[in-house]
Amino acid sequence: MVKVSVIGVGNLGSCIAYEIAIRGITDELILVDVLRDLAEGQAIDIEQAIAMRNDTRVIAGNYEDVEGSDLVIVSAGRARTPEMKSRLELLNINSRIIKDVASSLKPFLSKECIVITLTNPLDIMNFLLWKFLGIGRCKVIGSSSQLDSARFRSLLAKKFHVKPSEIDAFVIGEHGEHQVPLFSRVKVSGKSVSLEQIEKKTIHEALREYALRT
Repeated sequence: MVKVSVIGVGNLGSCIAYEIAIRGITDELILVDVLRDLAEGQAIDIEQAIAMRNDTRVIAGNYEDVEGSDLVIVSAGRARTPEMKSRLELLNINSRIIKDVASSLKPFLSKECIVITLTNPLDIMNFLLWKFLGIGRCKVIGSSSQLDSARFRSLLAKKFHVKPSEIDAFVIGEHGEHQVPLFSRVKVSGKSVSLEQIEKKTIHEALREYALRT
């Protein structure tokens, strides 16, 4: 039996939980949140929403219910507000939240469990979660620039008037304003393409703007 747990089911966590449930990739999905009522509401909504698709059990639980999970996704933390100029402004408060999560989670993690970090500032939070959990480095994974790469592909798809699925492009580096889009590796429908310097600058600035706003 496959078991997945999501820690923190606000806007991001609940979306991740729903996607996992609707795809039917786990038999049991545990939702944990400091706001118990929120976790219970999300569990009911998700389980009823997927009732015609699969039989995934969605449960609002506590940290002890995480025991036996094959995968734990940590999205707990304070969200960025419009007045914040950088994700780093979340560092102090979210580092304390991550420390509390790790302390509560650690006793119930199996040796085989993989932990994915989604909390911002992501790269730092991923490192801290690994340190606080004290488990193997390869067991704690950050989403890194996956979202930024998706944004990059979306922008390029609009530029070349194709579907995003036809774009092969990646962003490396931090999940933040210092990310690096690899323009030299961009392919459209399997073929390498080149962009003018002004086009690269426009797309790069758009990516930075997304990073600053979200």
